[in-house]
Amino acid sequence: MDKRRLIIIAFFLVLIFTSCGQTESIDPETIGNVEQGRILFEDPSRGRCTSCHTQDGSDVPTGPSLVGIANIAGKRIPGLSAVEYLEQSILDPSAYIVDGYQDRMKAYRIVVPDEVDYMFADMLTEEDLNNLVAYLLTQ
Repeated sequence: MDKRRLIIIAFFLVLIFTSCGQTESIDPETIGNVEQGRILFEDPSRGRCTSCHTQDGSDVPTGPSLVGIANIAGKRIPGLSAVEYLEQSILDPSAYIVDGYQDRMKAYRIVVPDEVDYMFADMLTEEDLNNLVAYLLTQ
């Protein structure tokens, strides 16, 4: 094999390996209002997010830190984008439990015959959900 062909093959291998694991770049403002999402995240009467999650990297027993969640979310469940994962995690927190944590959301379930809903799904409007996801995409 000549040197030129080896260089071309090496170039394509570098492209392939450097793109593995990369997530799509999403402008959070196309999803929702980041500032409104932050307000909701920090509001203990509505979102209650800070009851279980930190944003400073510290560990709490109730839920994982959300530091870097924008980069992690799209890699947690194969086939789900970061936006889809975050939406699912908010509306159905028990759908995926991060290693090292327990499903503590069972206490918030509202059971209706033939259906299971979560308190958060009932508390948030679609706009709230979009704003919260937009905010989390900045973390």
